[in-house]
Amino acid sequence: MELTYNQKNKEGKHSIFGIISLVLGIFGVVLSFFIFSSLWIYIYGDIVIGTELLRDVWNIGGKIEVVIKPLGLILGIVGLFQKNKIKTFAVIGVIINIIVIVWSLLLRFGFII
Repeated sequence: MELTYNQKNKEGKHSIFGIISLVLGIFGVVLSFFIFSSLWIYIYGDIVIGTELLRDVWNIGGKIEVVIKPLGLILGIVGLFQKNKIKTFAVIGVIINIIVIVWSLLLRFGFII
């Protein structure tokens, strides 16, 4: 028995909180990459010129990530509990944000590098 289009989409639309969580998670991954790269170059690189820029990336990026990553996680959890919404993006957003938060904490407390 094949489902019709209306039966397949009976749950409703995607959760907007889940979509925002996924976007913030992807932004968090990119931000973590830039922070990790700047920290790696600052510690192990032979670059003398531009060290202020590397420190600024680490400092400003650290302040942004303190807001972005928990917000993405919270919005993803809210998206999981919405009724009549598809929760795919919320689940992916929560997973990505948890991984990025753990990565950032490990980096921040010196377990990485």
